[in-house]
Amino acid sequence: MSAEREAIDFDVLFVGGGPASLAGAIKLMHLAKEKNLSLEVALIEKGAEIGSHAVSGAVLNPVALKELIPGYMEKACPIETTVRDDEFYFLSKKGAYKLPLKPRYLHNKGYYLSKFTRWLGGIAENLGVNIFPGFDGKEVLYADDGKTIVGIRTGDKGLG
Repeated sequence: MSAEREAIDFDVLFVGGGPASLAGAIKLMHLAKEKNLSLEVALIEKGAEIGSHAVSGAVLNPVALKELIPGYMEKACPIETTVRDDEFYFLSKKGAYKLPLKPRYLHNKGYYLSKFTRWLGGIAENLGVNIFPGFDGKEVLYADDGKTIVGIRTGDKGLG
């Protein structure tokens, strides 16, 4: 027995609900608004909700955020944890070696990542991005030329 697959068309699809995809979707919606274009943009995320697979303790550089979302602090950006110290290590198969010098651009002061992806997801949704949590990309779909990507097949849901 073969299950019939539903296809949903979008102008742009982002795969993965991390900061890069969310920022890309937000920027695209801003550009579409500037150009008075109507775009159907979607994002699929394998996690049960946006942010559920954001396990990195990455540090946020605010320059791009200020450009992407002016006044982000007034919009309840979730800055929660303070970086208390910066250390620079050389990593090898045998261990980690703390280096005495740190490049000046690796000093983290005032900007942090925690519930950031969930917050970005809300911004994206408010701009009209269709977010589908709980859907993983299983297969890239190509046009007849074998080169042009035309879609993503998601994992089966509700079958069995």
